[in-house]
Parts: sequence; C-alpha cells; structure tokens
Amino acid sequence: MGRSTYQPSKNISFHRRLKATIVVLLVWGGVSLLHWLPETQWLMLGLTAILTVQTLRMLLAKPAAAVMESEIYLPPVSILVPAKNESSVLADLVYSLCQLNYPSDSLDIWVVDDGSTDETPQVLRELQTQFPALQVHRRESKGGKSGALNAVFPFTQGEIILVCV
Repeated sequence: MGRSTYQPSKNISFHRRLKATIVVLLVWGGVSLLHWLPETQWLMLGLTAILTVQTLRMLLAKPAAAVMESEIYLPPVSILVPAKNESSVLADLVYSLCQLNYPSDSLDIWVVDDGSTDETPQVLRELQTQFPALQVHRRESKGGKSGALNAVFPFTQGEIILVCV
C-alpha cells in the first residue's frame, strides 16, 4: 500500500534554480573554453562578471507568493479524476490538487474509483481522512474513463470542469 501521508520537499524551488544555474554555467563554460583566445580575453572576463552577478541574483531571489485579490470573481471549479488501479500515484496527485491556490469553497475535487483491483480504495479512504473536501465515488468498471466521468458529472457544481487523465 502507498504511503499514508505525503511530505513535499520544502526546497523544491531552490533546487530547481540551482539545477538551472548549474546548467547555464556548464553551457557557458564549454562555450567560453572554445572561444578563449587572447583577443577575446577582456570580453570573456566581462561576460564572466555579468554571468556571476546574474547567477547570484538567481540563487538569492525569493519567489514572489501569488496574491489573489478578494474582489475578483473566481468561478466554481470541479476537478474530476478517473482512477483505476492508480494507487501508486493517487496520493501525490490528490495532495497537489488539495494544495491549489484557489478558494476551497469554489473548488470541487472528485476522484472516481472505476473498479480498481489494487489498493486504490484503501488509499482513497486514507486521503479522505486527510482531506475532508475530497469527494470519492466508487463504481464497478463499466464504460472506462468516459463512463467514470459521466457517473459523477451530475454531482459536480463547477462552472468550469477540469479532467485529470
């Protein structure tokens, strides 16, 4: 059975920036080695200084948090997830959906267990205890993904319907 709680890394954005910085430095370093001629040394030193400053800015920059204005109308959104034998990825997906920066009273998340034969029903029960707003519909497999989506479509309340497949 999958893990019961999902613990995201707190340094994901830092590691992404660090990887991007390393790639940029490696590419630039390779190109600069090809062009390191006596005539271009001053140009290369200038580019090195500029790139060093930019690298430091990238590493030290703090990503701005998204701020939602309360006066903006945000339509209700329903997210539908048909799931058959998806126990290995379901916890991560539901955690990500429940962490969306969208008002929870306007967000309707449905997972349809389409007759799974693995641990998907148990994982969904655990996820429902962690995320009470998560709505789960269990059904016997008849009709595939479209049948699963059609089974919960009448219960959705969103003006916008998103389907995760």
